[in-house]
Amino acid sequence: MRELSRRRFLGYSGLLGAGLVVAGCGDDDGQGAGASGKLTMLDPWEPERELMESWCETWAADNGIQVEHVLMNAGEIGEALALQRQSNQLPDLFTLFGLELPPRALIDDGWFSPMTNGDEVLELVPDGLMFEGLHVFDGDVYSLPLFNPKIMRAFTWYNTELLAAADLDPESVDTSYDGFRAACAQIKRSSGSDAGALALALKDPGGLEVVVDNLVMAAGFDGIGGLDLKTGEYRFETEPFVTAIEFLMSLQQDGYLFPASSGLDAKTARARWASGEFPFLLDGQFTIGTVAADYEAFIDSVGLADVLTPEAGAPIVTHQPPKGAVYWIAHDTDHPEQASELSASLATREFQQQWGEQMGTMPIYEDLVPELDVHPLFKLALEKIIAQVFVAPSPVVRTVEIADVDAEMRPPQFTLGAIAQGAITGQMPDWQKALEDLSDNRTEERENAIKAAGSKVTPDDWAFPDWDPTRDFTPDLYG
Repeated sequence: MRELSRRRFLGYSGLLGAGLVVAGCGDDDGQGAGASGKLTMLDPWEPERELMESWCETWAADNGIQVEHVLMNAGEIGEALALQRQSNQLPDLFTLFGLELPPRALIDDGWFSPMTNGDEVLELVPDGLMFEGLHVFDGDVYSLPLFNPKIMRAFTWYNTELLAAADLDPESVDTSYDGFRAACAQIKRSSGSDAGALALALKDPGGLEVVVDNLVMAAGFDGIGGLDLKTGEYRFETEPFVTAIEFLMSLQQDGYLFPASSGLDAKTARARWASGEFPFLLDGQFTIGTVAADYEAFIDSVGLADVLTPEAGAPIVTHQPPKGAVYWIAHDTDHPEQASELSASLATREFQQQWGEQMGTMPIYEDLVPELDVHPLFKLALEKIIAQVFVAPSPVVRTVEIADVDAEMRPPQFTLGAIAQGAITGQMPDWQKALEDLSDNRTEERENAIKAAGSKVTPDDWAFPDWDPTRDFTPDLYG
C-alpha cells in the first residue's frame, strides 16, 4: 500500500482533492489506469482492505494481469467517477457510491460493459439474489451482489459484567419493551447513579433512523422506510412507529438513557459502550467485529440478544430489500474478460467465506455460516438474521420506471430520524403530527416525481398485496 501523491493522482485520474490510496497487485509496470496489462479496481472497503488486496494479488498471479486496487473514501467516489468519466479514465471495475443516477440511466449513457461471463455468474450466484433491474438488464448480466441482503441494525448488545453486577442474568435478557425497561430500572437502582443503561446515537438522525426502522419492523410494520409494501402507501403515522418512538421516549423520560447520548453518533456510542460506561447498545451484527478489531480487551464481556419488541415472545419478522450490484465494468475497459472474471471471483464460496470472516456481513451463501471461523457471537447474530430477516419485494425490480421516479423525489424537511430525535430529546413535542406530515409529504412528493419523470406508473405499482412477509420475495415471485 502506498499513499498517492497529488501529482501522480492528477496524472492518474484528473481529479482534485480525492482521498485515496492504491495497492498494486502483481508486477508493477508503471503504466496508468486502464493501460494494457493492468486492471484498476475502485472501492471504499477500508475495513476489508487487507482481504481485498490479498485476493487481488492471488488472482493477479493466477491470471497473468496486474490488479491495482484503489481505495477511496465512499463520500468522494461519486464526484471522482463523474470526472473520470469526462476524461475517459474510468477504472476497469468500480463501485457507484455517491452517484445519484440509477444504473439503468448509466447503462443508457454508456458507462458500463456487460459481463462477458454472464451465464456463468447466473449459475454461480445463489438462487434468489440476482434480479432484473438490479444486476441484469435486458437479459445481460452487468454485475452481481457482493453482500447478502439480510442484515440487522438493532440487535441488543450488552455488557455481561454490568448486567451481572445489577443481579441480572446475562444469559437471559428480556427483550420485550416492558422487560427491557425493568432491566434498565434495576440497573439504575443497583448502580445508584444517573449514568443510564442505554445510549442512542442522537447526534446522527440518519443512524437513529436505521435503528428506529428496525424496531418498527419488529413491532409489526410490513414495509421498509415508512412504505407499506402491501398497500404501496406511506404510513409513518401508524401504530408500530408511534409505539417504537414512545418506547424510546420513555427510556429518556425515566432516566435510563446515557446522559451524553445527544452528543453521540454510532461510532462514538459504540466506543463509550465498549469502555464500560453503560450496559446496552442497539447496533448491527458487525458490532462484535468492531469490538474484536478496536476493543479487544472488552470482547469477553459482550453479550447478544434479539431486537427489542413490544410483546414478550412475539415472533420477530423484519425485512431488507434485494441487494443491488456492487462492482461495475467500465464500458471502455481494455480487459472486459479479465474484469468479468475478477468480479465473478468475488461471488465464489472461497471469497465469500473469507468475506464473512471479516465479521461485517453475512456471506451470500447462508450455508457457509456454520463453517465461518469467527467469534461465536457473530455466528449467533447471523443465525438470528437467517431466522428473522426476509428479503422484501422491490417496486423498482418489478417496474423499472420507478427508478426514474425515485431519482426525482426530493428529501423531506424532517426525516423519520429527525422526528425520532426531536421526540426523544423533547425538541419536537408535536412529533406524532410530524409523522403524519411525513406520510403526506412522501405521498405528494411521489405524485410530483411521477409527473416530473413523465412516467405512466401509479402508486399501485408500489403495492404487493399478496406478499407474505415471513418468506423471501424471490425473483420468481415478481411474475
